Amino acid sequence: MNNITKLILTIFITICFKTLFAQETSSFTLEEAKIFAIQNSKDLSLKQIEVNQAKLRVKESLSYLLPQVNGELTYTHYGKLNSTVIPAGTFGIPEEQIVQFGAPNNVNVGINASQSIFNGVFLVGFKAADVFVRMTEQEKAVKAEDIKDMISRSYYNVLIARESQTIVAKNIKNLETLLQNTQLLFKNGLAEEIDVDRLTLSLANLKTQVNTLENNIKLTEVVLKFQMGYPLE
Repeated sequence: MNNITKLILTIFITICFKTLFAQETSSFTLEEAKIFAIQNSKDLSLKQIEVNQAKLRVKESLSYLLPQVNGELTYTHYGKLNSTVIPAGTFGIPEEQIVQFGAPNNVNVGINASQSIFNGVFLVGFKAADVFVRMTEQEKAVKAEDIKDMISRSYYNVLIARESQTIVAKNIKNLETLLQNTQLLFKNGLAEEIDVDRLTLSLANLKTQVNTLENNIKLTEVVLKFQMGYPLE
């Protein structure tokens, strides 16, 4: 198998895979549509971020009750120490001496530990943060229910539009049969021309209604996809 044949085979397999994948993922039950909308909702993602931030605030508040240990390390380097002249004869030294006092490097280490026993302001703040977490989680839950309700309405609108189209299509088929029979009766003098005209007009109205329903189906599907976060294309 040459390289060109391999390339063509690879492209063909890829196209088939994408087609099958699209067919598998383009059909949703109502529950699957709700789950997909929940998983792809930007509003819920933002609400989850708010919940996480609120929980972090609670943890941050709790950290103030833990023992606080502070460490300090200082290092000092003297590039040049001060020099002192000791005259001759001092301390029995026969000659004048120049000496330096101190160390060129100095290191200090300190540790400080503290423990908060009671803090009324902290308790109020902690309770407020905990309430904020619960409120944020409730807001997220309410938003999720709103999304489910919205998806249910849009989903049923699509089903109703499709069912209406099916019913009208059946009516058109029945009316076409009735019109043909009436036309035969009219040719044989057993029906009035006005009967044929009425059926013709009714048939035209139903065909116009089908076109309207087709547009309505497309519109309701677009609305449902948009609310689900599903690609419109």
